[in-house]
Amino acid sequence: MADLQTEADRSGIGEMFRRMREGTLGVLLPLPYPHRMWYGIRLANGGQRALLFVWSVPTENGPAMRFLVHASRFSEHRGVSREQLMGWLPENTGDADANVRGWTGSSPEEKENARGLEGTFQSVDEVERFLDGLRTLRQNQD
Repeated sequence: MADLQTEADRSGIGEMFRRMREGTLGVLLPLPYPHRMWYGIRLANGGQRALLFVWSVPTENGPAMRFLVHASRFSEHRGVSREQLMGWLPENTGDADANVRGWTGSSPEEKENARGLEGTFQSVDEVERFLDGLRTLRQNQD
């Protein structure tokens, strides 16, 4: 994870990446991948499901942090509707159904019906708005 943070710092999105990583603790499980962080949940059967990817490298349009959310899984596993997620995410968020249909662990039905959202966080304030939404999940778990 330190390598991803270093990469994000060098890319000009370090503070957003750090806030996301720290703000998801207790709600989502982090797992580093090359150039991105995978955030997910542990299933009752011991498996895991990814709910969110956040990239540690900026977009081609400058210092913005790209994300991809599996909205269907957020709904199924955390009770968060697509509409709620849209309220937590930046205004530039758009549909990304095709981008989440092939995610690991997807059943044929999930692949066919998966709903995704993608966009970029342009500021720490946008990251914090998303994290505020996640914090409500943590409060509901307590």
